[in-house]
Amino acid sequence: QPVNEQTGSHGGDHQAGSGQRQGRRQVFAQQFGVHIDGSVENQCRQQHIHNQIVIQTQPLQAGELRTFGEKPGKQNADGDQADGVGNFQFSKNNGGNNMDFRITEEQELMVQAIEEAMTRENLEPYFQDCDKNHTHPEKWWEILKELGCFSMFLPEEAEGEDGEPGGGEGAVTMFLVMEALGRCGAPIYLFWDHVKADALLENGTKEQIDKFMPLFFKGNGAFAQGFSEPTAGTELSSNTILTTYTRRNGKVYINGHKHFISGAQDNDYCLTLAKNSENPEQLTLWFVPTNVPGCKKEPMEKMGLNMENVNDIWFDDVEIEESDMFSFEGNGLMATSKGFDYERLIDAFNAYGQALCAYEDACRYANQRIVKGQEIGRLQLIQNHIMEMTMKIEAMRNMLLHYAWNKDNNCLTRAEASIAKQFCSESANDIADHALQVMGGIGYCGSRVSRIYRDLRITRISGGTGEIQTVIASRQVLKKYK
Repeated sequence: QPVNEQTGSHGGDHQAGSGQRQGRRQVFAQQFGVHIDGSVENQCRQQHIHNQIVIQTQPLQAGELRTFGEKPGKQNADGDQADGVGNFQFSKNNGGNNMDFRITEEQELMVQAIEEAMTRENLEPYFQDCDKNHTHPEKWWEILKELGCFSMFLPEEAEGEDGEPGGGEGAVTMFLVMEALGRCGAPIYLFWDHVKADALLENGTKEQIDKFMPLFFKGNGAFAQGFSEPTAGTELSSNTILTTYTRRNGKVYINGHKHFISGAQDNDYCLTLAKNSENPEQLTLWFVPTNVPGCKKEPMEKMGLNMENVNDIWFDDVEIEESDMFSFEGNGLMATSKGFDYERLIDAFNAYGQALCAYEDACRYANQRIVKGQEIGRLQLIQNHIMEMTMKIEAMRNMLLHYAWNKDNNCLTRAEASIAKQFCSESANDIADHALQVMGGIGYCGSRVSRIYRDLRITRISGGTGEIQTVIASRQVLKKYK
């Protein structure tokens, strides 16, 4: 493995990561009594045959169509050109070497393990208590740890305290996990911290990687991220960032106010974006301790997300070292920018997973609630709600598997990430509203659909508002037609 010139670390043992995945596969197989060998078997796939999506990839150059497993060429196997948007092209016919998204045996076993654990523990009353008391769902967090969900999505070159490599699973698997957890009513908006590990490996020093990476394996957030300020939300620039760093007597001092910072109560450090007091155009990231004199953290009142703490943080001459700098000076915006697109895709996974739970609860209720001697699901006006929800659920699922595959194959564009976040956040909120209407008073008074309704509203704001996603994506779309 090549050595990372900046961190001095090796890229990790690919065979070790593969062995870990094979071991996890066998654990799942033993748990569910499924025999797995080197052959391809359909006993699990048959249960989820609806997962198939047939698509073809977009050309890397104009006029060139590439299908999965096929070398680049000017057209597909049947001589047809293709139409599409982003990094994918949809074939005009069903010929050629198409790819599909039928999930693998390992993925199916993983989904079964998650659903079995969630059903066995009957966690909904526990989630209600956590939501009411504004506490983190530690019991659920331990279940995720036992299932390997935290290490599973860390890069293979990442290492825990005992040398355990990351699982290296990609975005498609991430989607399936969040779908399974979301369907069971879990607060999946909490499940995203592993995204920070990629930037840490790419830009962190060896000391920083050794300090923070093992925490991700344990399911800890490792550090909060301090970008937003009262004057800086979507637009992060030297004009909007007021937090500063100043060098004095060989030390660095942080002063300023960070706003809407998730998870700060649970973490001892905040990766803080600040500008150089002597050269304000330089925006730099620093690992700043938050449980020290000079730092004050206060939780904020919220409409939803009651199982997550969101905070104001004030820094008053907090002293740090030069070694606490992340990446290099002036690279504050670029050091984590690659992760923004994946974060937005995960935001879309979250919106879909929560909406799926609300949708299925509403459908069950429509089959069970009797009015004037018949199920309300037989009434056409209720069926209209069911149809509106179903169309959006299907469209979200197909889009997200498509873009997840793009991410796993290093061709997810910024426009696609914005399209996914915008479409799924809008659709999920619509679905929650339809579900609440179907369930009526039961939905409003204490059901998990009412909790989902509150929790989903932030998806149109956090991670970049719907308005900025529209600006990002539309600019890229219009460029193609100039």
